[in-house]
Amino acid sequence: MNYWILDKKVLKKWIVVAAAVLLALRLYIVQQLLAAFLIFSALFACIAVVVLILFLLDHAWQVGVTRAEAYVRAIGRPADPSREPAEGVAIRRRYQSLHGPRHNPA
Repeated sequence: MNYWILDKKVLKKWIVVAAAVLLALRLYIVQQLLAAFLIFSALFACIAVVVLILFLLDHAWQVGVTRAEAYVRAIGRPADPSREPAEGVAIRRRYQSLHGPRHNPA
């Protein structure tokens, strides 16, 4: 088997890169950049979680309002589609007698 990682040139290159990274980690500027990167990554993750929570709350609110609207419409709908809504019947009955229209001979 011929592994490319075991090739002497490639292996020497990886050793040099690893040594350069280890030496760079000892520099103060590189340490500060890595610390800043970690802090900003944590802040970004927190903001993303807050946005996700707000999105889920908005979605739940929309679902709840939609279901409540359907429920209210079902309550306000007459049982027989040919009948008028209860508000119209109540308004008409306010002006009528319980025993039907009266005939006033005068």
